[in-house]
This record gives sequence, structure tokens and C-alpha cells, in this order.
Amino acid sequence: MVGFEIHRWEDDRIVEHWDNLCPTPTQKNVSGRSMTDGANEVIDLERTQSNKALVYEFTKKILVDRELSFLSNYFTDGALVQHSPHYGDGVQSFEAMMKAWQADGETAYHRMHLLLGEGNMVLVISEGIFKNKPAAFYDLYRLANDKIAEHWEVFETIPPRDTWKNSNGKF
Repeated sequence: MVGFEIHRWEDDRIVEHWDNLCPTPTQKNVSGRSMTDGANEVIDLERTQSNKALVYEFTKKILVDRELSFLSNYFTDGALVQHSPHYGDGVQSFEAMMKAWQADGETAYHRMHLLLGEGNMVLVISEGIFKNKPAAFYDLYRLANDKIAEHWEVFETIPPRDTWKNSNGKF
């Protein structure tokens, strides 16, 4: 499995936990990348707030509201290093996937729940549908020079409420 885990601590104890998991793809994406490779050093700590603001705006405008005409504002010269198993590098590939999602109506972001970040790394937790099923989306972005440079994602279907082990929910 590939996943993101988030823990909330009080003193020296974990008091809450969230995760999003998916099966590890058997092959790399069309650009030859896996879901777990890529740059991972946290730098630019002084840009934490501006990077979080940019990713919030991107998620709201592009993913939730689907205003693709603003897409180029968030990338440098169409460059995007992509770790998604669903498409490859470049903004054109991302845009093609977004247009396909709009056309088939089977995948959509509906709302953001949480935005976490430090320096050049920002994680957004969102809710929507994936292949017509309720889903949680965890999108991690690496930023460089005030633009999105790299992206990782994990989509997980949310099971029906009557199968949950507790009443805490996914978000």
C-alpha cells in the first residue's frame, strides 16, 4: 500500500490519526515515476504561509471549481513533475486528465477539509468522488519559486457508513 498518515499529538502521545491508502501500482506512470520517488527535502521555511495560500487557491479554483483557464498561473512554463499513476509529467497531461474527469463526471473534488504545510511541501485533504464513489483525496505538492513543481496523490474510496469501525469519519 501507498499512503499518507497524519498524527495529531498532545504532549508525547498521538491523540488523533488520519490516513489515506491505495494499492501500490505494479508499474510506474507514463513518465516513469512511482508514487513514492522524488524530491522530499523540506526547505524554504519562510515561505510556508505563501505556499499554503497558493496551494489553497489552486485546489479551490482548479480542482474544486474546475476553472481550468487559470491553470498556467500555478506552474513554471508548463512544468510539473507528476507521481500520479493516472497521468504523466507536464501541465498538459494534468489538464487532459482534468478535462476527461469533467467530461465523464465520474471523478470530482467537492471540498477541501484540511491544508497542512511546511516550507515547500503542502498537503491538501479533500473530499469528492472517484469513479462515482465517495472518495478522500490527499494531494501533496512541492513548490519552487512560488509555483507548483511536483505532485503526489493518494485517492481512497470512502466505504459506506454502515461498515465503519467507529463514527469518526474520514475527515
